[in-house]
Amino acid sequence: MFGKIFETLLRLVNAELIREMEIMSHIPLPIVQKARIARDPRFDGLFFIGVKTTGIFCRPICKARMPLEKNVTYYNSAITAMNAGCRAIVGQQVTVKAAIGQLNLLQNTLSKIKGSGSLNPIKGSGSLNPNPLIPFVTAKQVAEADLSFMKIPNARKKTLKAFAQFMLEKPEADIKQWLNIKGIGPWTVNYVTMRNSDSPDIFLATDLVVKNQLKQLADSQVFVQPELAAPWRSYLTLILWNLSQSNAATYKPATQTKKEAQYE
Repeated sequence: MFGKIFETLLRLVNAELIREMEIMSHIPLPIVQKARIARDPRFDGLFFIGVKTTGIFCRPICKARMPLEKNVTYYNSAITAMNAGCRAIVGQQVTVKAAIGQLNLLQNTLSKIKGSGSLNPIKGSGSLNPNPLIPFVTAKQVAEADLSFMKIPNARKKTLKAFAQFMLEKPEADIKQWLNIKGIGPWTVNYVTMRNSDSPDIFLATDLVVKNQLKQLADSQVFVQPELAAPWRSYLTLILWNLSQSNAATYKPATQTKKEAQYE
């Protein structure tokens, strides 16, 4: 029974992820693949590379040992990591709605929009997006900002600023180094890895929403065994999150007030 439910929901979630990927893709994949292999300096700054096996985030001209294509994820810019990190930190211990509200507040307060988008296709590779994406706030903006306007705990504000300073100084650092920042634990790193790359097999077993949904399903005699979803457990995580939204009436927000240690 669960297999059929998972298969159906997987198609729905995957369709949403495909739409996100289409929005974020600004250079055709074959072009970035060839540019990476050639270490073509003309593409330096136009895209970045994430190596799934090492966690390294680097430029296409990096002289390090060439990773296999299957172990590579391509990003539009180094800001992508900053964006994902901020989302994860702000989203700790709160509802999705509350997190989005605070992120929008951060973006609208710190950004100075000049009408230009952040993601443009390579010249000749396609038309410009008529509704260009607005750049996310930079590490420098967050690191230097007074975040008193944000309605999140002071400890989380300090974590956000410390993370921004880290990204400002070490934009290409291994994501595992984020664990050295006070307030960032394994849940945050795994969350970012799952949402900011195409890693298909990350299951956030200690996520409170995931745990609550597994319990609710078990109470309904639907017993989920995450290991059976391998190697697609990232989708299982997303499915359980989506179920939590449809079951919002029975979800207890009070469980989200615990410290991040509960996620780890």
